Amino acid sequence: MQEVLTMRRFCNFTFLCSFVPIITCLGGSSHTIAAEKQQQVALGPGVHIRNVDNPFDYFTNSWTVVGLKDHADGTRIAPNGELILAGGLRCRPLVGEAMVALNQHVKKTLRNGDLPIVRFDFVVNEAIRYTLEVFACPLGFESDGGYDWPTDENFLNFMRATLTNLKSQPAEAHFGLEWQPEKDGLNCEIRKTLSEKDPAVFSGETLFAVFRLPQEGVQLAAEGSRVRVSAALPAGGTARFVVRPIGASLVHSQRDGFRAVG
Repeated sequence: MQEVLTMRRFCNFTFLCSFVPIITCLGGSSHTIAAEKQQQVALGPGVHIRNVDNPFDYFTNSWTVVGLKDHADGTRIAPNGELILAGGLRCRPLVGEAMVALNQHVKKTLRNGDLPIVRFDFVVNEAIRYTLEVFACPLGFESDGGYDWPTDENFLNFMRATLTNLKSQPAEAHFGLEWQPEKDGLNCEIRKTLSEKDPAVFSGETLFAVFRLPQEGVQLAAEGSRVRVSAALPAGGTARFVVRPIGASLVHSQRDGFRAVG
């Protein structure tokens, strides 16, 4: 009996000791995360970002995906936030007045930790906070059925952007999207479609995106292969808008959406 008790105490002691390095590492990791939360990351000349949160990631160059439950396809999101659309078309988010691309140091996570909404949350030059959320919806997103099982071979992607002025005086915030086809270039222009009251982005006769913008204070302009959203924000003010990127291959077949590549 004494031997059993001794062995139990030894096992308990060994079990507890096995946690000591882990607890030490967690303490060190927590301190590192707190320090990194304040760290500035350079995106380009004169443009620095600070992640609002610093979610844990096993990888320094991680990919992720959005899609629908049990669907055969999904939309890959690259480490720099690019959406990989049909036919290899890339849709790249841009931030700041200089319209610079994100990189792998801009952290991404899921909304509330587990919802299938990929979320970027960061501050540019300690002035404008950007919250970008990317998610997928069924083609008939008013119906609940498409969220539970595939009801169509295709789906829609949405990106919601929230820009907040953190300064005590008015400021202008800028957000953009740039499209990169696998070959050839494109020249964006803003038009209205017959079926859409919202501004749409075309290159030639190909539709690339539809924007849902606030009524006032926000402007949309085309600049070559990209578009820029400019928002005049009062002190502490916020502008929120939604963009629906559309892949090239299904536009030609008159489908309102795209098949994403895995």
